[in-house]
Amino acid sequence: MNDVLSTLKMALQAHQSGAFEKAEELYRHILKKQANQPDALHLLAALKKQQGHMDEAKGYAEKAVQLRPTMSDAWSNLAGIYLALQDVKGAETAFQNATKNSRETPKFHLDLVRFYQSQNNMLAAKEASEKFLKHCPDAQEAWFWHSQMLAANGELEAASVVASKAVNALPQSADVFYNLGLILLKMADFDGARTATTQALNLKPHHPHLLMQMGMVEMAGRDYKEALIWLEQAAGNAEVALTAYTALAEVYEKLNNAEKASEAVSKGLSLKKDAPVLLYVKALLARREGELEQAETLLKQVLSQPLPAQHKVMVMFEYGRVLDRLNRYGEAYQALVSANNLYARLSPQLEAQKQGYLSELEHLKALLPTYSAHKKLDVPHAPLVFLVGFPRSGTTLLDQILDAHTQIHVMEEQDCVTGMLSHVLRGGKTAVENYDDLEALDIKELQELYWDRVETAIGKRPEGMFVDKYPLNITKAIYLRKIFPEAKFIFAARHPFDVVLSNFMQSFEMNAAMANFLTIEDAVHLYDEVLDLWGSTSRAVDFNVHYVSYEDVVQDMEGEARKLIEFVGMEWESSVLKYRERSSSEKTIQTPSYSQVVEPIYERAKGRWENYKDTFTPYFSVMKPHLKLLGYKALK
Repeated sequence: MNDVLSTLKMALQAHQSGAFEKAEELYRHILKKQANQPDALHLLAALKKQQGHMDEAKGYAEKAVQLRPTMSDAWSNLAGIYLALQDVKGAETAFQNATKNSRETPKFHLDLVRFYQSQNNMLAAKEASEKFLKHCPDAQEAWFWHSQMLAANGELEAASVVASKAVNALPQSADVFYNLGLILLKMADFDGARTATTQALNLKPHHPHLLMQMGMVEMAGRDYKEALIWLEQAAGNAEVALTAYTALAEVYEKLNNAEKASEAVSKGLSLKKDAPVLLYVKALLARREGELEQAETLLKQVLSQPLPAQHKVMVMFEYGRVLDRLNRYGEAYQALVSANNLYARLSPQLEAQKQGYLSELEHLKALLPTYSAHKKLDVPHAPLVFLVGFPRSGTTLLDQILDAHTQIHVMEEQDCVTGMLSHVLRGGKTAVENYDDLEALDIKELQELYWDRVETAIGKRPEGMFVDKYPLNITKAIYLRKIFPEAKFIFAARHPFDVVLSNFMQSFEMNAAMANFLTIEDAVHLYDEVLDLWGSTSRAVDFNVHYVSYEDVVQDMEGEARKLIEFVGMEWESSVLKYRERSSSEKTIQTPSYSQVVEPIYERAKGRWENYKDTFTPYFSVMKPHLKLLGYKALK
């Protein structure tokens, strides 16, 4: 027995030093004396596995575990052999047996988690990580892996809690901070993600994956100029260069820097010629340059590849828009229907969200008979204007014109009103619930809350004329008129069917309101509800409102701009006519219209709906009162 152990020790030393022939000779010497010696069989299997002789290795390993079923190392070795032979089921069983026979050894649990992860079986990986945590509670990496598996299964809140425990357990590990940052990024907690990623970078400065993640955090938070700083650094490392160039192409395109976007696309495609996102951005740039046939070809190339459903939706919407520009309206409509249908399938909760938003509009209508105005209150603040309208009615164009004035500050797409109205007032009720009996002190408190939220959103208390551009504040006009009795309103108008079509053609970030744009019927219904609410409110309440028609701005931009500036009470500045130059060099635009406001005013979007007239004919009677309200001709 001692002779066998001594020989086994010498064999293992030879094996570990790379003297494979000597090691094999000694293993076989042992097996010649004891044919069923499990350690020698296991180690000879491991040697044959290293040499690539998998069938031979399998025989020795299977015999080893038959002789000693509790030998976890042998089971783990056999699992690797099965994987090499593409026997996934056998590998799973072997990995499971390794954990059963050594429950408190972290390595074997971790191997099982990684195996399920490699097979993209995240539910099983999560269950395995739970057992890992149960049997090895002191294994610090257990928290790390369990948080990853929870995140992979969409349990982000739970994942963030576990990831925070991993950070506490391993405060010197950049990986755990990276993981926490990634989870918080998925939760849209950009401040938290930025903090965690910064801590990871402090531990591993200039690590390419951390640079990349910081760029993605800033990109998701829409601080595109800050994102560029990190992404440009990441692009210098071959390990993440393709991903970095892809992100750079997207960011530069959103910043309307076509030259830089094209440069990033070229560099990325030199690394992978069929990279789908890069081809997609190249198609966007081609469409913006009027190269519509090239854009169509590129989008077809992208759609011919396997794509994540979210990416496919984005590409299909763009494909529909390109077909529309090519005057192939039937094909365009079918592409857009397919895009919206796929988008709906990605978010099964949309129906409830949609109905909830419509119910809220009904509640707002019910408040109209109780409206009573308040006098001006002494709350110091900048002169306030609300720029409202149905989405895609030209609000972005108007905000760029206004913001080009040196004495006007426009806050774009920051919802400070909902937060204000959700504030708890007397009796535990919100402002919405207390609407009927809001008192002067409540109004004053709500005004202060609003300006606090504005300061948080833009980083300072506004000076001069302040314009809050959030189109669907149109639905909250009854609150805004009561809380801000001196505020002015700019109503952006556009032909109702052009508005509906434009919303149907966009892949918005989904929320309760945007969920209504996935079919023409639902979009028409929402437009009808919102404009009916506005019409009822404007008849019941005395608004200081200025209507601006998109079509009139297209026809006479300077004339309409002069009326706009006069309405808000400012002196005319010719700089407002140069908004395109400012938009292309200074300002990040946060809406789907970002690329259009730097183009010359064009008329192709005017009357676009008539190319799809058969689709809209059933809704002529629904739109009749809104056409009258906004001054458009009746439909025939």
